[in-house]
Amino acid sequence: MKNKLTLIIFCIFLFQSTLILAQGKNYNWLLGYTTNPSLNKARISFDNNSYSITSELRKIPFSDTQGNISDENGDLLMSSNGYFIANATGDTMQNGAGINPGLFTDDYGSTNGMILPYGNIILPMPSDSTRYVLFHQTGNYNSSTLASSEIFYSTIDMSLDGGLGAVTEKNNIVTTGSFGWGMAACRHGNGRDWWVIALNDSANVANKFLLTPDSTFFVGSTTSSGTW
Repeated sequence: MKNKLTLIIFCIFLFQSTLILAQGKNYNWLLGYTTNPSLNKARISFDNNSYSITSELRKIPFSDTQGNISDENGDLLMSSNGYFIANATGDTMQNGAGINPGLFTDDYGSTNGMILPYGNIILPMPSDSTRYVLFHQTGNYNSSTLASSEIFYSTIDMSLDGGLGAVTEKNNIVTTGSFGWGMAACRHGNGRDWWVIALNDSANVANKFLLTPDSTFFVGSTTSSGTW
């Protein structure tokens, strides 16, 4: 478990750092698990030198699974709690319902959002300023550890629905297996594409996925000889 957490934290650090350098894409963090849309939730907004905490009314709640992304100016574009994808208003994006299909999602995601830490990653599509990709996962009752049996991705086009965005592809499976909860991402060495990493349930195999302008695909796995 320690090795798994170390790898995830390291990759998340790379991911967060890259987005911070990308002028505002990681500017906003959304908080709050109440499902009552009339009760306030919270937003933490960052810039290069400071942060601010504000309250706001929005529909989408968050438990452990949280993903959001903003544009280069720090304006929120979308978010997801693992149960649905929301637009900038916090309400369900067009075609954004019904992600992570399965009984586990129905049981644990419908109230406050999914309970998988780091179960969402939203990345900008390489070489395309209007499209984004959400990588996501859910648990599986068929596993004694509730491990994820699929890594999904869904594609969002922000040019649709008057600029609020719409989901154009949903619940595509990158690959199947037995994955621990949580993923991480970092920029490819070519400065354009993205690497996404998901460990297997035993935390001794790193599964690698690549997001390019043309496709999202499974690259292969690296097995640990003992320590990462």
